[in-house]
Parts: sequence; structure tokens; C-alpha cells
Amino acid sequence: MPPKKNLKMKNKFESNSSGLPESSEKKSGYEISGESIERALTSPDFEKVLRKTLAQVIKHRREFGFLIGKEMTADKFHYSKPIGDLEESSTALPGAYEEMEANLESRGLDREDWIELGDFHFHGYESLESRVIYLSSGDIGYTSSARKANRGYNNFDIPSIGMIANAVSSTGVEALVYQEPLAYSPSDKPAIFEEIKETLMELRATNASQEEVLEALRHYGYQAGMVHFSDGKLSEEDKKFIRSLGMVAKKTPIDTRDLL
Repeated sequence: MPPKKNLKMKNKFESNSSGLPESSEKKSGYEISGESIERALTSPDFEKVLRKTLAQVIKHRREFGFLIGKEMTADKFHYSKPIGDLEESSTALPGAYEEMEANLESRGLDREDWIELGDFHFHGYESLESRVIYLSSGDIGYTSSARKANRGYNNFDIPSIGMIANAVSSTGVEALVYQEPLAYSPSDKPAIFEEIKETLMELRATNASQEEVLEALRHYGYQAGMVHFSDGKLSEEDKKFIRSLGMVAKKTPIDTRDLL
């Protein structure tokens, strides 16, 4: 079970779900609808890169992953190639970021023209079976750094979506999907961020259940849930959860933007 200290914040953070139909920039913030995120995770290009990534995981029995980018002014999505790392138990997501940045720049898109919408990578690669997905400090650290990049380049406080997956069959994938709260960025509050990391480590050390992992993330204001892909496709029930990740991100004040 996660530590019980400082747990009075549970109901303090607002939900970041949205039923808004389109992505757009408004006076109050930058809007990415739940339907837009659903399209990003159900497009033929997403299904193609997910199948390729899964095939690499099964073939090499090691972590692989990819990034998802979204153009600022349109519902157009871009996906990096599957990438691994020198270590079997890690994924070089910064390398995927560099590849995507160079690829989009060659198409005339500067970094200010697109956001990092999310990352997807596998943890369970030893065998094809369902198992509890635990997050590492590196996992939540990467999604936090992606949010900071979105702040700095795009001037909106847009939390990136993290997706950690298990390969459960040659065509089946289960994934823990999480997103930082709109109300605050955990890495902006070092004491809380360290407590989250410690909680995640304790959950792994005590062989906590999947529901305990999800509840710990929700406790700190994260959106968190499990989804399942079959041959790259989501079920209708899982699409409902994906749509709940829609948001209207606040504009980043000039004097508080992160230095890049």
C-alpha cells in the first residue's frame, strides 16, 4: 500500500476531462478534446506503429516504444519509429524525440508548431502474459519533462500522456495510461514529486496490485486507467476512458516559462 502521509490532497485537484469537440486555441487556454486524443490513439498510423513496436518487443524480448506528436493548429498526428535503448530494460524516448523533431523540421514544422502529446513504451517483455504494470521514477520524470517542453516551446501548460504496456499475446497489449493533473505539475512541487516516486517504489517492492497502483496515481491528482489493444485497436469501453483525457490547458505566463 502507498504511504499514508500527506494524503489530505485527494479531493483538492480538479478533473481534466473534457467533452469538447475540437482542438483549438482560445483566450482561456489551448483545447484538446477527448475526441482528438481518441483519434490519435485509433488512427491507422498509430495502429501501424504499435504493431511494429509489439513485434520488436516479442522478437528481441526487451523494451521498445515511440512518441506521439500533435500539430498545434490541426488534428494532425505524428508518430516516431519504434526505439529501444542500449539497456534492455529502458527505452530511449529522448532519442525518439530527436528523431521526431528532425523529421517534422524537414517537413517545415518548427518545434513551436507541434506538441508532445504522449509516449508509449513496453515494460513487460520477458513473456507474453498479463502482469501488474509498475511505474518508475523515470516514467513519471519523462512525462513531466515533456510537459515542461510543451510549456517552453508552445506557451501552454499541456500535460503529456504516458502509456506503459505489457505484451499479452502476439497481437494483444494492455497499457496503463496516465496523465498529470491540469491543476498542478508534480515536478513543480519537489517534496510532493519525491513522495510520488517513493510511493511508486514501495508499490513495486511490496508487489502491490494494479488497482493499488492506479489509486496511488489518482490520489495525487493524475488521471489513470487501464486499456487494452487487440491488433492495435481499442475497445469501445476503453475509448470512453481515452476521451476523458481531453483538456483545456492554461497559457503559460511569460515570466514562469521553463528555460529550455
